Amino acid sequence: MNRTVAFAAVLLAAAILFGSACGDSAHAGPYSCRGQTLENNGPLVPVCSKTFGSFSGTCGTPAYSFPDWGDVAWYMVPWESNSITIISAHASILISAPSSHDLYIEAMIGNSYSPDPVVPFQFTSRPSAAILTLDLGYQFPAGYGMPFPAPSTPTQIKAIGGVDYHLDLHLSCPRGAKYQGYVTIDYLVNPN
Repeated sequence: MNRTVAFAAVLLAAAILFGSACGDSAHAGPYSCRGQTLENNGPLVPVCSKTFGSFSGTCGTPAYSFPDWGDVAWYMVPWESNSITIISAHASILISAPSSHDLYIEAMIGNSYSPDPVVPFQFTSRPSAAILTLDLGYQFPAGYGMPFPAPSTPTQIKAIGGVDYHLDLHLSCPRGAKYQGYVTIDYLVNPN
């Protein structure tokens, strides 16, 4: 066999292998993120991401009227029509005080459906400061994640205590200081 024929055979074999590895992926086809159906033509699992806009409030003042929620600064009920697997979660929080103060922030992101926390408590502090930020986050190792359900029916919500399953951000900071922030969740939508 001459070199040209041998090279052509190698190219053909590579094209067949590459095509079968990429074109017939188990992950190819339609998938859904935040109510939109999208097409995935590649071999990778599509990851959805949702950033929950700004939340704000005053440290030491409850943001919600639910019992035992004195330190909850943000919460979100299920938003996808199917259950999801959370693969990472991140939050950025800014604390400001009217004058220099010994500032601190302690925060975590929890999941009422699965064992808390999605992101364990993280802490930062700065003496004599007017502004302090905390960026917290956690990414599960490859192949792992935390389940979060699809929205509950009104009957299910009543059975679980009147509040649907939810993600929440628990925050501790100096009384009277102002806070603001956002939360981003990266996740996989589970099939029906």
